[in-house]
Amino acid sequence: MKLKSLSQLIVAALATTSAVQLYAQQAPYQYSAYKTAQAPVLDGKLDDSVWQSIAASELFVNHNDNSVAEQQTWAKLAYDDQYLYVAFNSQDRDIAATLGQQDDPTYEYDDTVEIFLDPTGQGKNYYEIGISALTYYDSVINSPEPWQDDVPWDIEGLEYGIQVNGTINDNTDVDQGMTVELKIPLASLNYSGQDEGSNPSQWRFNFHRADYSTNSPQWEANAWLAWSPMGSFGFHQPTKFAYLNFKQDVLWQAGTAYTQNDQVSYLGSLYQALYYSSQAPGKSRQDGWRINSAEPQAWQANLVYLTGDVVSYKDQLWQAQWWSQSQQPQQAQDWLAVPAQAVPVE
Repeated sequence: MKLKSLSQLIVAALATTSAVQLYAQQAPYQYSAYKTAQAPVLDGKLDDSVWQSIAASELFVNHNDNSVAEQQTWAKLAYDDQYLYVAFNSQDRDIAATLGQQDDPTYEYDDTVEIFLDPTGQGKNYYEIGISALTYYDSVINSPEPWQDDVPWDIEGLEYGIQVNGTINDNTDVDQGMTVELKIPLASLNYSGQDEGSNPSQWRFNFHRADYSTNSPQWEANAWLAWSPMGSFGFHQPTKFAYLNFKQDVLWQAGTAYTQNDQVSYLGSLYQALYYSSQAPGKSRQDGWRINSAEPQAWQANLVYLTGDVVSYKDQLWQAQWWSQSQQPQQAQDWLAVPAQAVPVE
């Protein structure tokens, strides 16, 4: 047994349970991608089980100074043994899109969402993929300084779906925005002659957005947004890209029957099934899930807790004395307040 101080546990608990903390990362950010057992349907609707099981990224910010963006954008990412899956949701009151051919530089005129991928983390030969309401582009940036790129290069097998909620190039009405799904074959990320997509562990990457209005002049975007901010002007700063960590834990899948000891990831937390369950973790008192984490999490009424489990509740840590569900800490004998000095952790 190891002992952790109460102050350490409180910090860990608050960091993992508070929604506010989702916006407290320091650049470059970290993103954990989990495996999916079922690929999303590429219709741009983002209603697939895979996306419902993933917490949205922090909202994109103005990339050069980390200030709050006027229009909200978030993204999600998952993978399986063959593909990388990406989802974008961009709020937009005026959707602009004029260029329609593959590899057109939509980022110069049109609303565009982008993902940069650097599997080797070396800042060279990294991939840039952008989607507008009308088309997409893909290219390899051989080197940002001095600038060298390979625009004619194509990702073999790239697929995507778009849902436009509004009217394109009409600033007389108010649009809602655009949602995008991408399916990127890992095997196609082999520009340098090696299969950079096999056995992924940690890459460098980032999400971006160019936000234009109808009839905007070239390069005069309303905002240049990023998920992990750059700190200065320009998206192409690979030393400041975020870290992408590939996790082996599988996302919870709707319609799947889970049995005892099955483990899934759901909204950023890991859960273990104590008995048969086909419901999402924490949604029902009959779902049979317990949280599986080395650090304390916020108490949830519908989860099962076993002897020794530690939770946070009303700024206090509590330890389960036996099997417990629905019994609030501080109001039931199921729980004992953790002493101020230390708490045992396996």
